[in-house]
Amino acid sequence: MTDRIEAPGFYTMTPDVYHADPCKRPSLSSSIISTIITDTVADAAFKHPRLNPELEPDDKTQYDLGSVAHELLLGRGAGIVVIDAEDWRKADTKAQREEAIRAGKQPCLVAVHEQATAMVAAARKQLQDDPENRDAFTNGVAEQVAIAKLPTSQGPLYCRTMIDWRMNDAPRIYDYKTFAPGADPDGFVKYLFREGRDVQDPFYSMVFAELEGIDWQQVEFRYVVQCPKPPYILAVIELDEQARAFAKERVDWAMERWAADGKAGRWSGYLPRTHYVGAPPYEMTSWAAKRLADEHAAALDERAAA
Repeated sequence: MTDRIEAPGFYTMTPDVYHADPCKRPSLSSSIISTIITDTVADAAFKHPRLNPELEPDDKTQYDLGSVAHELLLGRGAGIVVIDAEDWRKADTKAQREEAIRAGKQPCLVAVHEQATAMVAAARKQLQDDPENRDAFTNGVAEQVAIAKLPTSQGPLYCRTMIDWRMNDAPRIYDYKTFAPGADPDGFVKYLFREGRDVQDPFYSMVFAELEGIDWQQVEFRYVVQCPKPPYILAVIELDEQARAFAKERVDWAMERWAADGKAGRWSGYLPRTHYVGAPPYEMTSWAAKRLADEHAAALDERAAA
């Protein structure tokens, strides 16, 4: 890509161009921030498409269903190529898949397309029954790229997001997720924080707010989470105020780490020292419970023998 984006704003581009990072300088995305949170800045730099051009892309086959459902629901994407086969094992089927990928399209098997179509129909029906969210994915703009410069103590950073759905009449973002364990709100949010994915909400909201000239807390960020198994149950989930504040704290910390390392010209791993680590509290609690159970069983045995 020769013409890099320098001016902040909202843009339209293909997913491939977005994920390759179209900014003038290597930019931060929510996935890079997640890696800083769960691993190190060095790991994040290794996964950055501009800092590691030789990075091999993951095999996306396992994500075909989610990608197809995403495109069908939003009505925008790379374009779907349905391949009439039961699996990817035959050589000609693999060749069709590779051809579609080279053309920048999303290939999928017939059965996957049928399942994704059923998922989207179920999603729309459930959203229609929700008075707070029935306009989701119907009144707004799909897959809009937002690029802003966000401040840090080391100077501004280029930051980018690809918003699944931006509402026209409110500062609200919808993000569609297929989640195999199910749409249980508590289970999904536990996953977000465990995997460092909670940062998506405040990060997207910060970029959006910077461009709109509002406070990031005025932006509503809602996950639309759907189970990919029948009956395709869906839940609309929004982090509460405390959870958002905690996630925002993690975003700010990651941005400062990234900015400091970028200015220093090196990407840090763990501190070069011996790390003294205590036992996890949950393991200590579990062990104490086991000991107590053993003592209780021994006492019962003694009483029975008396």
